[in-house]
Amino acid sequence: MKTIKILSILTLSSLLFSCAGNKEEGSTSTEQSDKQETTKTNVPIKDHLAIYDFHNEHRCVTCVAIEDATKEILHKYYQKQLDDGTITFDLYNCEAEENQDLVEEYGAFGTTLAFTVFKDGEKLEMRDLTNWAFETINTDEFEPGMKEEIQISLDKLK
Repeated sequence: MKTIKILSILTLSSLLFSCAGNKEEGSTSTEQSDKQETTKTNVPIKDHLAIYDFHNEHRCVTCVAIEDATKEILHKYYQKQLDDGTITFDLYNCEAEENQDLVEEYGAFGTTLAFTVFKDGEKLEMRDLTNWAFETINTDEFEPGMKEEIQISLDKLK
């Protein structure tokens, strides 16, 4: 009985640390990650909300779910803002050399979901929504919460 309890704790700990420690396991399509791993400049073209989703090479199911759900919400409710550049969404591999400056700036070391509001050519605000996203991704709170966070950021552009 004691052995089963210890094995259960070790298994659960391993699962939790794989995402919480941002050393995710799982797979992502090479085509998708190669396409998204480009270095962007930090100079905003216009006032906008930049949503950055950082990840490691190997990703867990929850990490991929956060990316997919965020993109779905953006396309469902904010397509106009995506099209006109008021909202941008960028995916960065934390392990890619070309992304290291941005990774350091945001303190990303794996899955990190960050909102940055750019106004008048400067970073007005940077918010890390990673913990919130992990806590709510598998609940009914994620979509309305994400919409609220996006709206809070968009209101700062006015």
